Amino acid sequence: KLQAAGNSCVNTPNVFSMYVTNLVLKHLMENGGLKRFCELSTQKSSILYNVIDNSNGFYSCKIEKDSRSRMNVTFNLTTKELEAEFVKKAADVKIEGVKGHR
Repeated sequence: KLQAAGNSCVNTPNVFSMYVTNLVLKHLMENGGLKRFCELSTQKSSILYNVIDNSNGFYSCKIEKDSRSRMNVTFNLTTKELEAEFVKKAADVKIEGVKGHR
């Protein structure tokens, strides 16, 4: 009715993104649902933050503990040289985008 009234076609929805979303949602539901993935995310980020917090200052996180992300664990090393070496060694094993932004 909308198409006929406007004498045109409504925009076609992005079918591929709908298909991928469907696959992701099926995977979530088949593997414990959103609650389970939230638990896994918390466990994984906690492991990283524990290493950072117990590194005796080798790693540091400037984010307050109650504001830390489970998706983007941020940290710094003690010197800019070590950070550059970390980024290079990560790239050597095909881990990209770890430098972040300032």
